[in-house]
Amino acid sequence: MQKESPSEDGLDFWLPETSDRQNFFTYHFTLKKPVKTGKSGKPKRTYRNPVHLALKWQGELESKRLTRAQLARTLNISRARVTQVLAVFEIASEVRERIHSLGDPLLKPGFSERALRNLIGKPEEEQLNWLEKTEEDIL
Repeated sequence: MQKESPSEDGLDFWLPETSDRQNFFTYHFTLKKPVKTGKSGKPKRTYRNPVHLALKWQGELESKRLTRAQLARTLNISRARVTQVLAVFEIASEVRERIHSLGDPLLKPGFSERALRNLIGKPEEEQLNWLEKTEEDIL
């Protein structure tokens, strides 16, 4: 059996030698990092923090001097989606900071970009009330 060294992406793989009757290879992969699983044995789902994501995309726009359309092409998403995510900057700064402080990724849904869209244009007090109610439900 021919053994290969670990690849740069952290996967070990080896290719068995083929016999005269086989003209294909079987690949065996072993992940270096264990995957966190829930009670069902499936990997735990994580949710991106929309504030972290918006900050990352804003940094890409500024550092590489991209337009939103160019960023969308780079990420293989629509321009509208880029605009939706970056709209997170239109909510109150205190709300953004508190959501940002929760870290990335989030282990429970609730602070999605779509949920935050409903806060745009509302008074800061109403945004803070929504945040406190949602924190109680999620945390």
